[in-house]
Amino acid sequence: MKYLLVAVNAFNSKITYRSNEITRLVMRLMQVMMSIMMWHFLYGARVTVDGYTAASMTKHLIITNLAAIIFTTAPIFRLSGQVRTGTLTNLLFRPISVYTEGLATFLGGQIIYITLMFVLIIMQLPQLGLTTVFLLLVFVSACLLMFYTLTMVLGATSFWIVNIWPLRSAVNAAYLLLGGLYFPLSFLGKRYTLLLSLNPFSLVGDVPAQLVLGTTSTSIFVYLLAVAAWTFLLACTGLSCEMD
Repeated sequence: MKYLLVAVNAFNSKITYRSNEITRLVMRLMQVMMSIMMWHFLYGARVTVDGYTAASMTKHLIITNLAAIIFTTAPIFRLSGQVRTGTLTNLLFRPISVYTEGLATFLGGQIIYITLMFVLIIMQLPQLGLTTVFLLLVFVSACLLMFYTLTMVLGATSFWIVNIWPLRSAVNAAYLLLGGLYFPLSFLGKRYTLLLSLNPFSLVGDVPAQLVLGTTSTSIFVYLLAVAAWTFLLACTGLSCEMD
């Protein structure tokens, strides 16, 4: 119950400062529209590009950019701020899990976009079938846990690094390159697609779009296994950092 209250407070905070959120959404929408217009221009008279029609490319860009809003790097700097200001010490004295408290804050703040993603997946029920849609919902849920764990591990570096703001540029660059925000990773070559898609940034961006559109021949169970492996590895890394 206490973590539910944390999530509700995070949601209320998001609503209270909605002008900031609206500004961020408008900027993201402008980026998506520019990408869509660019791709429609590149298509010209061509029906498909590497198996993607203009309509499927538009869907791909919408899904990956929605995923980029959901899988935000904000928890990295929230934890860093707690370390820097000393508020993390206050949390450690309370009978709560810092990890679960942060996860509840993350989910509460992103619940609107998570719901929107789930609705978008459920809308594909006629094309994908009940089993695939259910597995996709499980996959996205697992990705939420994996990516949050990744941000916590990165945020924990603030115990050793005074200023972790340069990490924002590195993480954003990795997301832009591997998340499929501008083009599907399959465009980089079929032989490298699977290898490239097994990193955390591709698993939360490009892979969900490919699974929804049905443009990948790789089983969803392979991606679920990759997410589970990354979550376990990151959790072990976080525990080792805590012990140090």
